[in-house]
Order: sequence, then structure tokens, then C-alpha cells
Amino acid sequence: MLNKISAYATVKIWKIKEAIKDFWEEEQGASQVLEIVIVLVIVVGLALVFREQIGTLVGKLWSSINGATGDFDPKNIQDEIDIT
Repeated sequence: MLNKISAYATVKIWKIKEAIKDFWEEEQGASQVLEIVIVLVIVVGLALVFREQIGTLVGKLWSSINGATGDFDPKNIQDEIDIT
């Protein structure tokens, strides 16, 4: 009779340990999502604070790219490539 009680208690303890382990792993996943959300909120907040500076930087980069490729004509590529 004591063996059955002991076995029953052991199974219950094992199930409780598994339930705690599963809960812990599930909560770790939820905390990772929370961390990602917090980082995104910070990035968006910084983008709003520095939007004028970011806009100026992007504008300068875009002008630089357009200036460097201003003389690019895709029609001339066919003439330069010798397909034989």
C-alpha cells in the first residue's frame, strides 16, 4: 500500500515539475516579445525626436546617389555588352 502511495506521490511531483518547467519556458517567450516591443518603441521614439535630422541625412544620401548615377543610361549597357 505504501508503494502505491509513494508511486502516486512521485508521479504527481513529476507532473508538477513539468508544469512549472512548461510555464517557465512559456513565460520566457512572452518576455522576449515584450523586450522586442520595448526596443521598437524606443526606436520609433528616437526616429520621431530626430526626424528632421534623419530627413536631412536621407535627402543628402539620395542626392548623392542620384548625382553619382545621373549619367547612367541603361540603353548604353546593351551597346557595351558584346554578346557573341
